[in-house]
Amino acid sequence: MTSSPAQLKQKYKPKYTGYVGGRFIYYRLVPDLNGELVPQRCNRTDNPELQSTYLYNQDGSEVLRYIRLDIDAEKTIDSWKDENGVVSWTLISRELEKYPGIKRQIEKVILSRSKRGIHILIGLAPLPLISESIQAQLLARKIQSNLITCFNELGIGADPAGRGLKLLFSTYRNHENLVHSNQILTKNIEKSAKKLGAVRVNYLNNLNNACEEMLEKLGIKRGNRLYPDLRLEVKIARLFLFVLGMYQPIEINSTLFENKVTTDQDYLNNISYAKINTVELNYEQIAEIMATEKRNIYGKFWDKKEIKELFNIDKTIDNTIRISVKETRNLHKMIQRALSIWNYQPSELKLNLIRPENVLDGSRNSAIVSWALAMKWSGIDSENALKCLTEMVKIIPDCENAKKSCKKSQLKATINSIYRNRRELEGWIREELPEWISEYLPCNLAKKAATPAAEGGYTISLSRNIQACRLSTDLLHIKKFYILRSDGFLYFHGKYYSCGLKHSKKKVKLLILDNMIHVYGFEDNLKIAVHKINTEKYKKFSVLEEHELDVEEIFLFNQNYILKAKSISGSLSLFIQSILCNMKGFSDNKFICAMLSIKKKYDFSSRKIEQLFAYCLENRIFGYRKIIEISRSM
Repeated sequence: MTSSPAQLKQKYKPKYTGYVGGRFIYYRLVPDLNGELVPQRCNRTDNPELQSTYLYNQDGSEVLRYIRLDIDAEKTIDSWKDENGVVSWTLISRELEKYPGIKRQIEKVILSRSKRGIHILIGLAPLPLISESIQAQLLARKIQSNLITCFNELGIGADPAGRGLKLLFSTYRNHENLVHSNQILTKNIEKSAKKLGAVRVNYLNNLNNACEEMLEKLGIKRGNRLYPDLRLEVKIARLFLFVLGMYQPIEINSTLFENKVTTDQDYLNNISYAKINTVELNYEQIAEIMATEKRNIYGKFWDKKEIKELFNIDKTIDNTIRISVKETRNLHKMIQRALSIWNYQPSELKLNLIRPENVLDGSRNSAIVSWALAMKWSGIDSENALKCLTEMVKIIPDCENAKKSCKKSQLKATINSIYRNRRELEGWIREELPEWISEYLPCNLAKKAATPAAEGGYTISLSRNIQACRLSTDLLHIKKFYILRSDGFLYFHGKYYSCGLKHSKKKVKLLILDNMIHVYGFEDNLKIAVHKINTEKYKKFSVLEEHELDVEEIFLFNQNYILKAKSISGSLSLFIQSILCNMKGFSDNKFICAMLSIKKKYDFSSRKIEQLFAYCLENRIFGYRKIIEISRSM
C-alpha cells in the first residue's frame, strides 16, 4: 500500500520547525570536585535546567532570540511579592499595563532556580550575532540596561550584574516553572524567523522607543534634572525651591500666596517641603527670584516642555503668573537636585577669554567662539556682536594669512550658529563685558566695564619651560610632607584644597610657584592637582571641577553625619544635607559637629531643635553665630 503525498509529508515532517538551522543550547547543573553546582551542556531530552537566550547554527553562527532580565527576590521590595515572599508576576503585570509598549514584548516569564525570583524574557525577531549587526547588538544592550534601570526605580529588583546578550535562564521546557507565555508573540516571531538573515533594527527601535517613554514617565531620562542646560537649570531651581517655600531671595508678603503654607514631610527620603497650592508673582518678582533679566522670562519661556513638566502655570489678565509645583513620583529627587545646584556660582562658568593680541596660530577659532559666547551671554544682539568680532580679529597676529577663521563670511556663520542655538541663554549673565571687548562695540550700544580686564583673562607666559625645569629640580629637595584628609582635601595655611577622593589620606608634598600650589605624591612625584592660592577671607575651600562629587556620593561619604542628625531631628538632618550639597565634596567637619552638639551643649529640647533648623533652612541661614543668636531668642 502506497502512502499519499500528504501522508508522506506528514510522516517525514521535522519535529522542530520553529527556527531554520538553529537550536537552543541546554544545560543541567552538576556538582564539581568542590561540590559546587556548575552548568554542563546536555540534550533537550535530558531534563535540562537552563537554556540559552540565543540559537546555535550548524555553521557555528549564533542568533539572539531573547533579552533576559533577572528579577532577584532579595533586591525586590515586599510590595511586589506574594505572602510567601515570592516575586509576583501578577502584581508586576498590572504595573506594566501603564507601559504597553514594554508589556506586549514580554514573551515568557519563568521562575528562577531558587523559585523565589523570576526570569523575564523579552522576545526578539532573530538577530544574527555577526559583525554586520553590531549596531543592533549595541541597541539591544541599551534596551536591557534601560529596562534594568526602570524596574529598579519601581522597586522591582532587576539584577544589574545580569547584563549581557548571551545568557542562560531557567528553561521553559519545565512547564512547572512557566509563569507566563505570550503565544501570539511567539507565533509572530517564529514566522519572521524565515527571514533570518535580516537585521531587525526597526523592531529594536520600536522597543527602544518604548523604553525611552518609560524612562520619561519615571523621570529618569534626564537624571532628575530640572532643565537640560546647567546654566538655566540653576535659575529654574531657585524658582522651584521658592514655590516650595525652601528659598527666600526676596521678602515674601501675604499677597503672594493664595493659601496658607503648611509643611509636608517625605519621611522615606528625609525631605520636608512646603505644600503651596498657588503662588502669584509678577515678572519683576520672578526675575528677582531667578536672578535673571526680566526679558528672559517673557514670551516662549513658559511654553517650554521642561517648564510645563515642573509647574502648573496660569497667566492672569493683571500681567502676573500663578505658579504651583506639580506633584510627581520623583518630586523628592527633583528637590534634592535643586538643593544641590541652586547656589551654583556663575563665576565658575566663565569663559577662558584671550586678548586678541595674545591669540596664537591654531587657537584663533576657539578664541573667536569664546568672544561670541561672552557677548551673547551678556545680552549683546547678534548684529552688534558681528561688528565687534570684525574689528577684534584685525588685532589678531597674522590674521591676514588665516585661511578661513578670520574671514567675514566665517565670522557671520559663527555668530548665526551661536545665537540660533540656546536662545534662552542670551543675556543670562548679569555681568558687563571686559573693557577690551566692549571697546570694539558700536559706541551707542557699548557699556564700559568697571574693571579693566575679565577675571578669567588669559595671558601667555614666556617662562613655561623655565618653570618646568624648576619643578623637576625642586621636587627632589622637598622633605616636608602633608597627609590629605579622608575626603581627599589638603589643609594648607588655613584653607582646604581638593586633591580627589581617590587620594584620601595620601602623603603629598607641595611646590609654591607664582601664587599656585602644585601638589605631588611624596613618593612617586606624580602631579595630583594644581590650585590657585585661596586669598578670599570667607572662602574655606577650593574644589577643582574634576574633583566635584555628585549628591549621591556626598551623602554616601557623609552618611554617619546624616544618620546622627536624623536621630536628633528631621530638620537638622535636612540642614546638614543642604550644607553638604553646596560644598561639592568638601566635608566641613568642625561646623557639622558643632551643629550636631547644639542640643547637648545648650540643653535644647527636641522640639526646639526641630523648630530652630526648620527656620534656618527656610530662611537660608547657615552661620554658626547667627544660628545661636536665633536659638536664644526662641
